[in-house]
Amino acid sequence: MLTNANVKAEHAGSYYEKDDYYTQGDPDLQSDTQWQGKGAAVLGLSGPVDQSAFQQLLYGQTPSGESLHSQKIDPKKHRAATDYTFSAPKSVSIAGLIQKDRRVIKAHDQAVSTVLSVLESRYAQTRVRHGPSIRSRVTTGNIIAATFRHETSREQDPQLHTHCVVINSTQLANGRWQSMANEEIVKNRKLLGEFYQNELAVQLRQLGYEIAPQGNGLFECKSYEQPLLNLFSTRSRQIEAYIDKWEAKLQAEGRKPLSPKQKEQATLATRLKKQSVPREVLLAGWESAISSGEVKLPEIPNSLPTLSEKVQVAVDGKLMNAATEGVSHAAERESVFKREKVERFVLEHHLGEHSFDELQSAISQTDLVPAEELYTTEAAIERELDTIAMMKQGQGQVAEIAPLSDASAFVAATVAETDAVLTEGQHLAILETAISQDQLIAWQGVAGAGKTYSLKLLAQLATEQGYEVTGYAPSAQAANVLAEETNIEGSTVARLLHSQDRDDSDKKAIWIVDEAGLLSAKDAHSLLKKAQVNEARVILVGDTRQLSAVEAGNPFRSLQSAGVATCYLEESRRQKTEALQTAVVCLAAGEQLEGLETLDRAGMISKVENDEIRQLAITRDYIRLSPEERQQTLILSGTNRERLALAGTIRSALQREGTLGEDTFKMGSLRAKDRTKPQLKYACAYALNDVIVPVKDYRRYGMQRREQYRVVGLDIAANRLTLAAADGRTFAFDPATCAEKTTYEVQQLRVAPGEQLRWTRNEAVAGARNGQTVTVESVDASGSATLRDPKGERLDVSLRGQQYLDYALVSTTYSSQGKTADRVLAAIDSTLSKEGLYVAVSRAKSSLSLYTTDRAALYKKAQRSAAKKNPSDFLTLFEMVNPDAQQQKSTEPARDLRGADQSEHVGDCAGERIASGFETRVRGSDYLTRGGQPAQRTAASLTRSLSRKADSARHRALVARAPYQQQYQRYSAGYQGSSATDCDRFVARQMVGELSARSEGRSLTTDELKQVALVVGQGATAQRLKRTEGKDASVMYVAELTVDGKRAVEKAQQAEADAVEVLTKEKAIVERWQQVEPAKQRSRSQGMEL
Repeated sequence: MLTNANVKAEHAGSYYEKDDYYTQGDPDLQSDTQWQGKGAAVLGLSGPVDQSAFQQLLYGQTPSGESLHSQKIDPKKHRAATDYTFSAPKSVSIAGLIQKDRRVIKAHDQAVSTVLSVLESRYAQTRVRHGPSIRSRVTTGNIIAATFRHETSREQDPQLHTHCVVINSTQLANGRWQSMANEEIVKNRKLLGEFYQNELAVQLRQLGYEIAPQGNGLFECKSYEQPLLNLFSTRSRQIEAYIDKWEAKLQAEGRKPLSPKQKEQATLATRLKKQSVPREVLLAGWESAISSGEVKLPEIPNSLPTLSEKVQVAVDGKLMNAATEGVSHAAERESVFKREKVERFVLEHHLGEHSFDELQSAISQTDLVPAEELYTTEAAIERELDTIAMMKQGQGQVAEIAPLSDASAFVAATVAETDAVLTEGQHLAILETAISQDQLIAWQGVAGAGKTYSLKLLAQLATEQGYEVTGYAPSAQAANVLAEETNIEGSTVARLLHSQDRDDSDKKAIWIVDEAGLLSAKDAHSLLKKAQVNEARVILVGDTRQLSAVEAGNPFRSLQSAGVATCYLEESRRQKTEALQTAVVCLAAGEQLEGLETLDRAGMISKVENDEIRQLAITRDYIRLSPEERQQTLILSGTNRERLALAGTIRSALQREGTLGEDTFKMGSLRAKDRTKPQLKYACAYALNDVIVPVKDYRRYGMQRREQYRVVGLDIAANRLTLAAADGRTFAFDPATCAEKTTYEVQQLRVAPGEQLRWTRNEAVAGARNGQTVTVESVDASGSATLRDPKGERLDVSLRGQQYLDYALVSTTYSSQGKTADRVLAAIDSTLSKEGLYVAVSRAKSSLSLYTTDRAALYKKAQRSAAKKNPSDFLTLFEMVNPDAQQQKSTEPARDLRGADQSEHVGDCAGERIASGFETRVRGSDYLTRGGQPAQRTAASLTRSLSRKADSARHRALVARAPYQQQYQRYSAGYQGSSATDCDRFVARQMVGELSARSEGRSLTTDELKQVALVVGQGATAQRLKRTEGKDASVMYVAELTVDGKRAVEKAQQAEADAVEVLTKEKAIVERWQQVEPAKQRSRSQGMEL
């Protein structure tokens, strides 16, 4: 276990001296205090910690009296150091301290030393200035650490732990000392704690101890029974009693249970002051406690385990499989991710089986590829390239749906007949799609742009031309909406991908995929492959500014960046008030702060004190509405936990009002567990009463597709579950052998007459559609109920057992994408992102209320992007096609994989097959040479379609902005191979040069320079600064490059002008010479004659 606490110089110094807090230990062991870290070595500090040197460091000075900081500090306010405390499991403390197995204490010391080295090499950072207000974090790889091993807790229980006091200073490569930035250390505290537990467990196993994992990266030694551990766990009992008392109070008040952060507060609240007790007194007390209690100490192992060569090979294979599964776990939800995500997975599921160095070696042999400070995989790169290649292959390969004249006539006749009014974007989208000869085309449009109505007209036109048009969406709810509003057959993308391929049908197929921004990279790739096989045209419809898929990738954005033919619908027709219209335009343009300020001025943001009051406020505002208004109201929350709590509060109010009947039955509601497929291979991912539903039959277990099997037993050590079938049969089950399954947790929901429920699975009962809302007309105590759907059709069902039903009263922001309502009430919490805010706000037609507990935090969170990334966001096209081009080959000596240079080694396995495969797929295409230029009509279309709505200068300025990211990609394509900063500099200079050339000699205007800055701001460096240091740092960086570009162009222009001036003078001299020289020659000729 690892905890951390900041230390001030004055408090730490006096505290250590008075209580001798850091100078206790066993005199028979090596010194319990040690200097560690490369920074300490630079200062000549080694061996036991010297008290005076330690005190001097805490006050920001080296032992020689030099400052350890770049500026003067105030010791009373300054963070002198951070205390990172590594605590051994209770069984390890008993073995080392009570049973006096000194090998255990040495193993603890070695584990601490190993993890401290990892902390130093990975997370020792400082901030470096690059200019006015521009700072970035750099990894220095050195710390000054003083470690102090202790043996007791504050309650005088045996507790082996080490305080690692890391001084708040680190040295740059130029020799200068600066304060440390410890954000990354704190952020990865859980991982570092797991590294410690793992290293300790590995060494204890080598000493003969058996390990019993406890979950969450923790363990105890086997044979140390719980009564023995409880005897020496006074501290744990204090914390548990305090938490139980706190939670009982919350439950009595009807409030939410404690969060992990609140439980951490409970740990601090029960803390006693450290006391100093003589070691011999402690040992006597501990021995007395054992002799008087009904507990027994296990024997200390005295021999090392032996492993045959055959067994050792099997262990290596198991480690490689664990590392591969760790990569699969990380890559399932993110195409680009941190290495730590892989490491945590392996540690949580294979604790104590392999050392840190062995783990790093195994991970380096997977298909990880470095992507700036993150990692992607060979498979993700190949998948994105293959998706782009299929799009390219389909360009110009199909016949148009209808000639332009026929399409125009159809649209005109339909509009005249229905009195509809189309925006220019809608009109162009229909016509351009009709005459397109590309197999794949995209519709990019803001929320409420009328995309669905335009699709309805396009579907009618295509049907008249003999096409078979079907609609799909990633979610069932979005598919239902698409089908209802376009009058075409609708289903989910998942059902399409699992369907049989078309036979030789006479009709050509068009597949319309709505909410394409929710497509994962995997599904988009499979979709295009299936479209090729079925010779189907595909129309992807969505908005890259809204939420992304749950699984990895953002293919809708990737395809647009790569040059897919795209129609732009940028005029929202949904919002009916000026404030909402302006806010949506601002949010769509990336101006989150201005959008929020617009909403705030309009009174649409409410500040409340806490979560409970927020629920009451939303409930109050909802209850005030008439029944008709409630039908047109959408209530949103960020998480499922908040959704259920809010639904419970509203239900209670409705019952007091009499609108909702009394609770009659408690129903088991199935909710899919939030776990990846690799996680679901392990028994520790399950809990008792979870439900497993196979996607196909598994004969070895007698399991049938779509049947429910309940977890009634867990054996985590053997990785086995005991499942119960509906007929009462029980059987042992290995979750790793059943990959095709869905796993649910059961939540108990109270059901009353008048309840609004929604189905969460297709065909849960005959005729049920996923996402469909039903009303409970009646329900009795046995669970027999009558449900009524929106069309008035009734269905008699039994709610006994576990049901695919959930409350429909409140939706999550994610599930609301694609919905529209007159009024939106949204609870804003910690999960908010700029995409989530855009979705929540753009659902509303006439009225919006956002409820937040912290207005400042709301503004901050609204600028955080949660959009899924693609490998191409971090790697240039050249690097994607040749991921091994800049990597060192394995002929070099082995590297230290703890440091920052691990990225050089980890991608050595990225093979040439990606390059050759991609070149084969796009042979004949100009994509590699063009760099994936986007459509050129984008900026003009965006400006034209939205300019009519502009009723103020500010509004027009926002609307006129072009898709700057696509412009950046077009310019930067010519600088592949350059560093990110050099690429930004070249882009700025090229843009300034082009604008200057068109300016006919005048100076560039502020707006023109701002356009350059907005494009340069799409680069990787500016975006990284924005994520890590804030928007101001990114703005300053971009401004600096823009000014540099302007100066460079002006210098070049001046040089050109100087050259012209020189040439002019030379030309004048030549012309003068040409005039004078003939006369001189005549004079010379005449002189000769004379």
